[in-house]
Amino acid sequence: MNVFLISTYIYLYMKYFVLGFDEIKIGVKYKVDGVEVDGMPSSLDQYSRVEVQYETMPGWTEDISKAQRFEDLPVNCRAYVLRLEQLIGVPVRWVGVGASRTSMIDRYPPIH
Repeated sequence: MNVFLISTYIYLYMKYFVLGFDEIKIGVKYKVDGVEVDGMPSSLDQYSRVEVQYETMPGWTEDISKAQRFEDLPVNCRAYVLRLEQLIGVPVRWVGVGASRTSMIDRYPPIH
């Protein structure tokens, strides 16, 4: 999965990274020598001693490449996107579901 910060929204490309797993683990906390740290350490020394605490969510096996709306995605996929939003604190506006530049769901399309 790739996450790109764009202004105040996130673009989440999911096509090949999370499809087909029974479970998906999300790293939610990091500890170095038993002490919780705010983020993944950048020091190689600390990095080698990091313990990651994971939150496990159910995966999905359905093909998402034809989805055109958020509601078209499998229930577990939608729950995963919403949980990432909660953890990161930034809305996931775009969800990439395929290789094409047009294979993208815009969750907040402009109102005309």
